[in-house]
Amino acid sequence: MDQHKHPEMDGKDHGSPAGHAEGTVSDVVNLSAIELSRAIEKRAVSCVAVMQAYLSRIDAVNPRHNAIVSLRDHGELLAEAEQRDKAWAALWRLQPSIIPWKNCGKHGSPCVTG
Repeated sequence: MDQHKHPEMDGKDHGSPAGHAEGTVSDVVNLSAIELSRAIEKRAVSCVAVMQAYLSRIDAVNPRHNAIVSLRDHGELLAEAEQRDKAWAALWRLQPSIIPWKNCGKHGSPCVTG
């Protein structure tokens, strides 16, 4: 989100569950990996919304390009995305200060990256 403005992913509640802004398919699929990670971390977009956007994009362009040779069932993939959303929700119920990557290298805390 550094280079492009995505107003639908501003972290505000736009009427979707848990305050997740759905945005449009192109908003989500045009984010860089870092932008997408930040949007998920900030709860501006849900994992389910990301999965839905990418599956919609695959459904739209793959018939023309035939680039995907094997794709798991959409329902299975969406269920896994929902599990990730639940895991994030559980994590955020914890005190945010104990989330290790949030404090990595700050205030003298150790930071080991691999």
